[in-house]
Amino acid sequence: MYRVNVELIEHLARTCLEAGAALVTVGSAAEYGAPVGPLAAESDVPRPTSPYGRSKLAATEAVLGHVDDGLRATVVRIFNLVGADRPGGDPISDFAREVSLLPASGGVVHPYDSSLVRDLIGLDRAADMVLDLCEHVGEAPIVNLCSGRGVSFLDLIKAMADVRGVPVRVEDISPGGIPRVVGDPQLLFRLVGVREPQPVHELAALVIAKT
Repeated sequence: MYRVNVELIEHLARTCLEAGAALVTVGSAAEYGAPVGPLAAESDVPRPTSPYGRSKLAATEAVLGHVDDGLRATVVRIFNLVGADRPGGDPISDFAREVSLLPASGGVVHPYDSSLVRDLIGLDRAADMVLDLCEHVGEAPIVNLCSGRGVSFLDLIKAMADVRGVPVRVEDISPGGIPRVVGDPQLLFRLVGVREPQPVHELAALVIAKT
């Protein structure tokens, strides 16, 4: 994790500085840990709680260190992505797989804690906004890529079941975790324009096929 998330970014930042090139890197909401307020802002002190979050923060700090040396760069802190066939561990993809495997009569989905609230954004929309931010690289060292709206895992799972057209019952298996992680999009919107949050059923349709 350190090699991929930190050493690679450190090498890219150093290379871009030497070449006089600008750099946009992808950070993570996990860098914030448990936000102290209702919306996590770029000015908040990051307190990551996971190895992944700590490695992403170390990568951000590496980029910012080269910014101090003259590198033109922006770290885009992306919140929870929703998209089909995402590799690796991702709770939203796990929910989608469970809902997709339900019979026509419906059934039970087992999230670890359906009360958790996250800031969700479709993968394609996020990619488009990263490209838009490339036109503003260096105008801010860190920019949240988020919607500013929180959605509970429970509401997302129910929307997935609605899209599929099956009844669902949700039973938590391991309650706990950071209750709410929602980003402040004000800086993002100043740079690339206001984007309305995607409806929950639209997000669900990105990962669930109708039956």
